Amino acid sequence: MKKVLIVTNNQNTRQKLENIVREQNPGNTIYITNDLEKAYEIISVTTIHLFLIDIMLQPRQRGGDVSGAFFIQNVRRIARYQFTPVIVFSTLVDQALNMYARLHCYAYVEKPFDAAYVKKLVAEALCFYPGVIENRQIFFRKEGTLEAVFINDIIMAEGKDRDIILETTKGRQKILYRSCRTLFEELDSPQFLFCSRSIIVNRNYVEKIDAVNGYLYLRGIKHAVLMGKQKKYDFLREIKRGLL
Repeated sequence: MKKVLIVTNNQNTRQKLENIVREQNPGNTIYITNDLEKAYEIISVTTIHLFLIDIMLQPRQRGGDVSGAFFIQNVRRIARYQFTPVIVFSTLVDQALNMYARLHCYAYVEKPFDAAYVKKLVAEALCFYPGVIENRQIFFRKEGTLEAVFINDIIMAEGKDRDIILETTKGRQKILYRSCRTLFEELDSPQFLFCSRSIIVNRNYVEKIDAVNGYLYLRGIKHAVLMGKQKKYDFLREIKRGLL
């Protein structure tokens, strides 16, 4: 599922955009705010896959308001957001088009907008898979010491009882008392997908998929990995999107 940030101070625009994103996929996580400080907080603690930004967030400001443009400019300075799709909304055609080109936005939409057109843009943008992945670390305790693993080294993770078994390029690690859902939220990267309720895989290590029999094969893992019946179709759809 994808995470979308909507930044606008217009209640009508906010509701329309929320409905559009929800219709695209009910499982999408939507963050909505008209406060830039809150927006910066959101993008710092989670990874956003699509930005829907209103250029004018303080329309009563003297001298004209383009605070949304400054927000996008700052977002582009963050490594993991250099290529994340941004759709901008504005009535300021000239300024918006200039910013659209300079900050490499996915699309510019003039207000008032056509909902069907925006729905099409959102669907296209959410299919986009950025090629640059930030190689962060996750941390866990092992025998009283703090251990770290780079997320790009993780091939798969499997939940067993109340623990997690990590298969990495450096070997096997065990994380005690952590659920798959908690780990997935901590990884917070589009390269990781659930293939079953208890197994998370790194799509970058997928070598072969046997969709008929429900198995996938990962580089660095000798055995086939069984896909869950409920998660299988979501997994295959996301893999297909990443290949487009």
